[in-house]
Amino acid sequence: MKKINQIVLLSAITAFFPMLASAASFQSLEQSAARLGAGDAGTATNTSDAAIEYFNPAGMSFVGRKVVSVSGIGVLANIRMHDAQGTDYMTNPVSGDGKGPHTAGVVPGLHYVQPINNKWAFGAGINVPYGLETIYPGDSMARYFATKSKIATINFGLSFSYKITKKLSAGIGIDPQYMSAELDQMYDNKGGTPDRDVYIKNKGKDWGVGFNAGLFYIINPTTRVGLSYRSRVKHNLKGYSDVDAQIAVAGLTNCGVSSDVTMPASTTLSLAHEATQNWLLEADAQYTQWNVLKKLTLNFTDPQHKPHNSSVQLNYHNSWRFSVGEEYKLNNKWTLRNGFTFDETPTDATYKTARIPDSNRYWITFGARYNATKNLSFDAGYAFILFNHSHINLVLDGMSNATLQAGYKAYAQLFGLQVNYNV
Repeated sequence: MKKINQIVLLSAITAFFPMLASAASFQSLEQSAARLGAGDAGTATNTSDAAIEYFNPAGMSFVGRKVVSVSGIGVLANIRMHDAQGTDYMTNPVSGDGKGPHTAGVVPGLHYVQPINNKWAFGAGINVPYGLETIYPGDSMARYFATKSKIATINFGLSFSYKITKKLSAGIGIDPQYMSAELDQMYDNKGGTPDRDVYIKNKGKDWGVGFNAGLFYIINPTTRVGLSYRSRVKHNLKGYSDVDAQIAVAGLTNCGVSSDVTMPASTTLSLAHEATQNWLLEADAQYTQWNVLKKLTLNFTDPQHKPHNSSVQLNYHNSWRFSVGEEYKLNNKWTLRNGFTFDETPTDATYKTARIPDSNRYWITFGARYNATKNLSFDAGYAFILFNHSHINLVLDGMSNATLQAGYKAYAQLFGLQVNYNV
């Protein structure tokens, strides 16, 4: 019984944390194809499109026009699992696919900024700050630890900006956020063969509310700085555990589950400097307070579950992201961008799982803007992300002593397109 509860717990919780996202752990930075091209540098200072309403609401007072930006960023990852070996509950070697999971998806974003008068501005947006899907094959050597993980958080932002002086503005916003999660996983039903494996799915969803705030300051005509803060968002996910088994398993039945999950707070400092009339240099430093994810507890609604509450250790630590980028204006039609980013993982090597074998990431990015007309422009961005090597060593204690040891090598590519229209 103890082992069954641990398996269900790990399934439900790790469903909330997909193995690969563009930013550290399961965070998503894909809010703007324009910022993607510059390595996500200058996020809190760049007022050239409506995405500033998400990155720093204070900057909206300096946009100076009605503008809507619609973006979509595709994520393609190559994740290779190597030297994989494991055992089933009888300590027999587990055979199966050892190639690793695959993941692909599109992260959408919609942003809008509207000046109210010469001091006030309003903004609204819909975006996905966390979300991706990873899938191991059903016959994977990791199937007793992970098959399908899916997460989506949809943020509905409303914000206001006020220009305090000609150089300084402040902004604040509210962030209602919807979160949903789903997982598929196999349970080793004392057989070690696929025909006796039990299929388990856990789903949960919830609404939470956070806030964001920022400052925007023009140091001189060529230099500006932005500071933004996004609060943590607490979710109490509620859903069900669905067990599909041809052979009944004692203690493993359909029931309701819930788990408290907190999305971390983050602070971003951005700097932009016009080195020449056509050359813009940008930089970002972001600090994310991942330490809110030290431990997660799953609560079972079925009183037959023993224990009724179970916990798994994550022991995340706070992490940094550093980005530098540049933009060069070729002419009135074309602007070119490139950038570099170092993204630190918050995961502890001891607690990595098949769902989260995360590691430090290094980005190289390129992009461009094309001004089609006075009111219409297009952005494109590309990023190549290289991951440090990662390794996991897992054991499911209790009724099933399944194990898994494997190394992971990964890289990802992001392709972004964005349309900006001055209303």
